[in-house]
Amino acid sequence: SHSHSHGHSHSQTVTVTPQNQKLHYLKETGIAGIMPLMAYLTIRPPTTRSNGKYDKKSHSKKSKKVKKSFTYPELILALLSSCLRVLNNVARLQISAFQEFGSEYQMEILHLLRILLPYCATHIQSGDNNHVEGLLEQLLLFMGYFTLMNRKNQDLFRWGKVPTLMQQLCNLPFAYFSNAEKKELLFPTLICVTFDNSPNKELMLRELNGKILMTYLSQKHEQYSKAMRSKHETTSKQARDLKTSAKHKPGGREAIDYRKLEHRFPAEQWEVAVEFYSKQES
Repeated sequence: SHSHSHGHSHSQTVTVTPQNQKLHYLKETGIAGIMPLMAYLTIRPPTTRSNGKYDKKSHSKKSKKVKKSFTYPELILALLSSCLRVLNNVARLQISAFQEFGSEYQMEILHLLRILLPYCATHIQSGDNNHVEGLLEQLLLFMGYFTLMNRKNQDLFRWGKVPTLMQQLCNLPFAYFSNAEKKELLFPTLICVTFDNSPNKELMLRELNGKILMTYLSQKHEQYSKAMRSKHETTSKQARDLKTSAKHKPGGREAIDYRKLEHRFPAEQWEVAVEFYSKQES
């Protein structure tokens, strides 16, 4: 790959029209190379693939084989997390370019998610969650950005054999529905994947009670409105406090928690969303 130092000086001189802007952006960042890399990283050694060849052997051996589920080396999990982190950063910078990239690589993404989502779920459940929780966090963020207000990418979650990605998302370990911090990861993703997409919503409601999303959204909406109101009142006070707080924080800015709903699903849609999840379609 080229050195990045001159990549940027070029970008000023190239006249970029809106049509090729996104393409240009993707080429500049080189993220297109990430999908083949991730596909390569998830390849398992041939001995661990479940193909019918082992079935003829005695059952005692087979049952042992099933118990010892395949684990990726930690380095591979760390690399996969890093790849997803790069893609998620791109999504935060320019969601439309990211989603266009996603639509181009739909089949690869489907394949990847169908490998990694169940992998994370089983390994977290078996309590062997070194690196796995971190990977699932990046995966959940990725799925949210990938499907945000994007019908074509949302539909991917109903494709393929049962259990579909939609069903797998709804059947993550219980902690992701009960623990406040983990809910903050999963629920915005569920909303991004199903909002304004009735078939996806239907599938989700077969797996879990729609009330939990409604309650979650209503609470968030209430908290957010309150926060916005008080923010309005304290703006002048904040200006005074800034001088003191800037000393403690590098750059005087608070780190953004990208997991929060307001950074993953536009706040102006929350009320509409509450409505959407409260409607029970026949």
